Amino acid sequence: MRVSDGRHIEQIRYGSRLPLASRPESSQDSPMKFLAFFLSGLVIASSSLAQDRALSAAEFDALTRGRTFLYFQGGAAYGDETYLPNRRVRWSFRDGQCQEGQWFEDLGLICFVYDTDPVGQCWSFFETPDGIKARNENDPDDTELYVATPTEEPQYCLGPKVGV
Repeated sequence: MRVSDGRHIEQIRYGSRLPLASRPESSQDSPMKFLAFFLSGLVIASSSLAQDRALSAAEFDALTRGRTFLYFQGGAAYGDETYLPNRRVRWSFRDGQCQEGQWFEDLGLICFVYDTDPVGQCWSFFETPDGIKARNENDPDDTELYVATPTEEPQYCLGPKVGV
């Protein structure tokens, strides 16, 4: 439709100074292209959300039970944890001092308490091609991810301190 000065209404509405025939096609010109673009965005967003979905307690248990994982921060190994039956764990900072504890699920998070730290910490765990990524949920400012990879190395724990 043309207005009195010969321009198309669409040119005024969308600010185009090009005749409609020479304007590149946009999502406003083609509802099917817009729909295809919108649906592809939903697929990408949903696959991204699936990748970011935290492991459930059952998934975490199945992935870790009976195994030892090395934990890395900033590319350097800083600890390891052995996952024992009945959700029991043994943590070490790789210094021979091991802490016995247990894990449990609380509001979708995997939480750990140890004999030396009864308050505990809660984490979100995500399975990735590089191993398990973990995010500490106790500190909202802590955005760093920790990577855990399975190891065949036995956990190094010194015996109890006798006579101390």
